[in-house]
This record gives sequence, C-alpha cells and structure tokens, in this order.
Amino acid sequence: SRSEAVNANLQERRRKIDELQGVRSLLQKLRVVFELPSRLEAALACDALDVAVDYYVDVYPTLERYSQGAFRGVKEATLGFRERIITALKERMLQDRHAAGECIPLLRQMGEPVEAMQGEFLDSRQARMDDLTASARLVADAGGEGAAE
Repeated sequence: SRSEAVNANLQERRRKIDELQGVRSLLQKLRVVFELPSRLEAALACDALDVAVDYYVDVYPTLERYSQGAFRGVKEATLGFRERIITALKERMLQDRHAAGECIPLLRQMGEPVEAMQGEFLDSRQARMDDLTASARLVADAGGEGAAE
C-alpha cells in the first residue's frame, strides 16, 4: 500500500538523520578535544583553576582513549597543563590556608594522592608556625633588651 511505501521511505530518511546526528556529535567531541589546550591556557591566565580542572576532567578521558595519531600533540600539551594546574593549586593551598578546602578536592579530581597533599599542607603550616615563633622570639628579645636599658 501507499502508506507502507511512505513509511519505508521515511524510515530510511530517519536512519540517515540518526547517522548524521552521530557524526555531528562526534565532530563536536573532536572540536572540544582539540580546543582543550587553549581552554586550559585561558583558564590558567584568569586564575580560574576550578574551571581548568573541570575542562581537564571532562575531556581527558576521551583524549586518553583516542591518544593515537592527531591527538598525540593535544595529549602532550594537556599533560603539560595538568602539571601547571596541579602546581598552581598546591601553591594556592600553601599560601592561603583557607583555600585548602577548595584546592584539595580539585587536586583529588586531578588524580593527586590525598595523603601526599595532606603531608605537604601540614609541612607548610609547620614551617609557617616555626617562622612566626622565631619572629615572636626576636620581638620578645628586642623588647626585653629595651626594658633593661
């Protein structure tokens, strides 16, 4: 019947549309992968480390899966940015103890071992405490000398 012929024709067109949608989706994923280094660079330039971590975490699994051929250079650049992001997060955490609550989960998302981060943070806090204690002793000693005169 005519209805079946129209339905068969539409079915073929639906199949082609679905296929094209799959190709479109793949092309969008490829575009995001190729844009990852420039997105990471922009996020780092703005000191938006949380955004950089989100970009990295969202795209890197795809990059890892397809790291052969054209993606090799993108993967190498991305790994360089990974190290820069981790370094910036650790520096922020060590400079501002209040930022540790934000930085530690981001570092964990980047695959950094929590135990090592805790040790680094505690070591930096101990060094800071030692510096403050030494400064306080100098002030106390200077104050004691002034009172003796």
